[in-house]
Amino acid sequence: MTTYSQAQQQLLSVLQITPLQVAAKFAADKPCAQSDVCANAAITAADLGTVLAQDIHTALTAGTEWFIDSSLSAATVQQNKLYTPPLALLQQPDAKRALWALLSTLENTLDEI
Repeated sequence: MTTYSQAQQQLLSVLQITPLQVAAKFAADKPCAQSDVCANAAITAADLGTVLAQDIHTALTAGTEWFIDSSLSAATVQQNKLYTPPLALLQQPDAKRALWALLSTLENTLDEI
């Protein structure tokens, strides 16, 4: 059972709100620290601890966020978000070339706007 502070109880009373009980299937879920990452636990924010990661971050266009998705084998862009496989996979020449090609098309698309 959830306990409420006196101020919370007073607010609930004034607003005439009855708190709902959380269904058991939702109670077991743990809140996610990063809301964008909640949908898929395999997706994490990029760590800029390596030179390659810093180069990718520098190449991103303004307003583009970067995430690492461990389930991917190639980079993709969706709604101003770059999703890449783990950096270990991006070290491979073919994957790195494909990423740079994708980033350059992103840049060219913004230049046309």
